[in-house]
Formats: sequence, structure tokens, C-alpha cells
Amino acid sequence: MGLAREIEKRWPDAQIYQSSLAEAEGGEALLLRLRGKGLLAVSGRLRVQFEGEDRETIRLCPTSRANRLALNRAFPYTAPKALGSKAATFGFGDRLGYANPMQLASLEGTGFLPVLAQQSMRELSLMGRSYGQVIDTASWAAFRQGWKLGFAADGDHLKTLDEVQAALDAGCTMITLDCSLALGTPPDDEPDRGHWPEDYLQSKAAKELDLNFDDALLWQLEQTYSGALKLARDVAQKAIHPAGREIDFELSVDETEDVTSAQAHFYIIHELRRSGVELCSLAPRFVGEFQKAVDYMGDLRELRAQMRAHARLADHFGHKLSLHSASEKFSVFSIFAEETKGRCHVKTSGTSWLEAVECIAKVSPCLFRDMFSKALASLNQAKQLYAVQCAPDRIPAPDKLNDSELPTLMELAQSDFRQLMHITYGFILADEDLNERICTFMEEHRSLYEAEALDLYRRHMAVIGR
Repeated sequence: MGLAREIEKRWPDAQIYQSSLAEAEGGEALLLRLRGKGLLAVSGRLRVQFEGEDRETIRLCPTSRANRLALNRAFPYTAPKALGSKAATFGFGDRLGYANPMQLASLEGTGFLPVLAQQSMRELSLMGRSYGQVIDTASWAAFRQGWKLGFAADGDHLKTLDEVQAALDAGCTMITLDCSLALGTPPDDEPDRGHWPEDYLQSKAAKELDLNFDDALLWQLEQTYSGALKLARDVAQKAIHPAGREIDFELSVDETEDVTSAQAHFYIIHELRRSGVELCSLAPRFVGEFQKAVDYMGDLRELRAQMRAHARLADHFGHKLSLHSASEKFSVFSIFAEETKGRCHVKTSGTSWLEAVECIAKVSPCLFRDMFSKALASLNQAKQLYAVQCAPDRIPAPDKLNDSELPTLMELAQSDFRQLMHITYGFILADEDLNERICTFMEEHRSLYEAEALDLYRRHMAVIGR
């Protein structure tokens, strides 16, 4: 008797994830939910590799860290890996740990590969989670969905060598180095400028790319980016290269007010290559506003022209162009996909959390109101962490709204409210009572959330999918 049929016979009330069923080393394995608890069931000789409780010929195993590592060994497609500079990739955030399966489902047939375990140190700190826990969740999701095309784990917006090392030690296969603290830092030592004439002033490659350099511009680029380049070299030479495995290295220079010029892009990549550092992707600062939880604010024609120039440089050097804070930037997706010809990286994050907030608004008004009040009380603190235009005087007071009106606050037009809920998640979840009630809600309404999340991500992919 097959494992799935045996479980159906023994536990008729079990929910079996048929897509997870897999064979390895003389046994079968699958995921199921039994009495509200997620479990791994294994049979045959495969049982000895997992910790659990035997029920005759079946071992029921918790979805623990030890069992996740055993799962990675038995089924390598459940372990994160580097995806490289040629694949189109889509980065997802999953702050609560419920969205990964539907994020995978939304990518089917799109040509995009997922970066599932994507969190910054700031998010981990606010959530009280670790990279290990985030990778655990992603691995179990890949197994549940039977996703065998590969996924990456991104240590997102890391700012120091120590943060990068911690992410690599936990198993991250992608590093996004946020250079915001190092931008504008003057060089410690007198830089070598002897290569400027050949590499910039008379560069054939620069001329073919319609880029003009002079001494004044190079001095400016040096003053702006030398600290960031030093940080990138240190991270590559002291952490990424010694890791002894493939790592997708992304450099982020988007956390600044200054728009990244095409000349700056060329300078950054060329200077890193002179040091033997290759990037998988670069995230420039584009024109306009990419604020959290709302669509793009700015001139789309100007943005397209800039994306075209940066995509041309990415093609020349062989890395991908990366778009950050892309959640719900529906007006931008098709432009970015067209100009990069689909060889790109798109990074979203908090939209999975907002979908949970919307589900709570529809089903549990009391919980939603309490979250709303906590968010308003935490807004000023949250705005120290996130740059948004959210203003509390443009947000209706909770006690002025009927229960039936609460879900309408999540409409995209209500940008102030969406931004409020997006940036205050850490303060909401730090409240023990709210955290417990939210987790209980997510467990009890998992199917509702998954349906809503799948629709959300499919709407994203319908616009950007190739």
C-alpha cells in the first residue's frame, strides 16, 4: 500500500498534501496536517533518517530543524541554492511563515525562480526570528509544493561583514549588501588613479555604451562610492569567497536620495572587477519614489529611460538588474520586465503581511481594531526605520468605522493606512497578546489566507510574468 493511501485509511481526517509525495532511498515521504498540526510522514528505510514517533510502518515526524536538515539531505531540491545571474528571479518576504507555499504556486509557468527565504536583520529583529527559522519554513514549503526548480535564501539588506557572515553560517545562498552606511564615506588611503585614462577617459567600452567621463566626474564617483566598494571587497574576500560554495552576491545602492547614474553603475562594476569581485545583481536607486505598500510615485517615461540605460549596462557586464521595494508596483512591473528582457531580480517583502492584515479585517474586526490602535501608537517609532509619507491625520480613527468598513481600508487608494500597517508590523507582533491572537487566527484561517495570498501574487505575476 502506498504511503498516501495508508494514511488515508488510518487517519481519514488528515489533510494530505499530495504534491509533496516523494520517494528516496527505499521509502516515501509526504506532508500532512493532522488535528491542526503539520507533520512529515515517512515510510520504509527512509524512516531512520528522521526523528519522530512510529505508528507501525509509518513514522510521524515534527517539522523541526533536525528534520528539515534531514529532508534537505534526502531531497536536495528542498535546500536553498544559488540561482545565478541568468535566471529571472522573484524575491518574497514571508514574515509570519504562512505565505511560501502560495508564493511558489504563483510562479508556476512564469519562468521566474523564487527567492523564498528573504529577510533583513531589521525584519528578523522585529519579528524575533532567525535565518535558520526562515530557511526551515522555505524548505518545508518547497517540499509541500513539490517544487524542484530550486529556490534561494537571501540575507537581505545586510550592512556589515558580521551580518553577512551570520547569514552565510545559517545557510543563505544570496547576500544583498546594503551600502547605505558606507555611501559618501571618503577613502581612508590615497586611491590609485593611474588607471583612470585607460579604464574611463579613453575607454572603448564606455564610448560604446554612450558614457562620457572626465576627471571631475571620476573624483565625484570616488568620493561617493569608495567606502561602499571597500565594504563590498571586504565582504567578498572575507566571507563570500571563503564560504566555498556558490553565492549570489547583490550590491544595493538604492537606500539613498541620490539617483544612480549610468556612469556610477559602470564605475561600481568596473572597480569591483579590478579587485576580482563579481556581482550577480545590482540594485540602483531609480528615479521617483518606491515607497512601501503603494504603487510607484513618479514619471514612468523617465523611469523607463533610466531602466533601459541600466539594463544595457547589466547586459554588458553580465549581471542582473534588481528592483527593490517592488511590492504592488503594478505600474512599473511591465516596464522593468521589458527593459531587462526578463533577466532581472524583483524584490518584494511586506505584501504577505498586509494580506494577513486584510484577512483579519474581513473575519476578526475586534483583533483588527486592536492591531490598528497599536499601529497608530507605534507610527512615529516605525517611521525611524522606514521612509514613508504616511500621515496619521489622513487615517480614519478605528472607533469611527463600522466593522463592514474595515476591509476597505486595505484598498490600494488608502495609501496612508497601508503604509501604517506595513511599517508597524514589528511593534504589533512584539505585543504578546496580539502576537498570540494573530498566530491563532492564521492557524484557524490558513485556507482563507492561502487563497487570498495566491490571488495577490498571481496579480503580481500577471503583470511582470514573461
